[in-house]
Amino acid sequence: MSVKPIELTESEQEQLRIIIKKGSDWRDRAEAILMLSEGQTVFSVAGKQGFMPEAIRERQRRCLRNGFSSLPDQRHVAVRLAN
Repeated sequence: MSVKPIELTESEQEQLRIIIKKGSDWRDRAEAILMLSEGQTVFSVAGKQGFMPEAIRERQRRCLRNGFSSLPDQRHVAVRLAN
């Protein structure tokens, strides 16, 4: 099952860039959504961020379902891969 691509307006992209620049707890999620909206693949984003692809897919699904309200901490935390 493929997940629908994320399409963001210029304003939404700028909001994500501000979150990323401020380095909030949401930075990884905002960065993943921005990269996906720019056409990068789930596997590419996962590799760059050190997460499992399924964690990135879940972020993508949540963003499509809930918009930016999906960025704050949720009860499930993605596990970062060990280097």
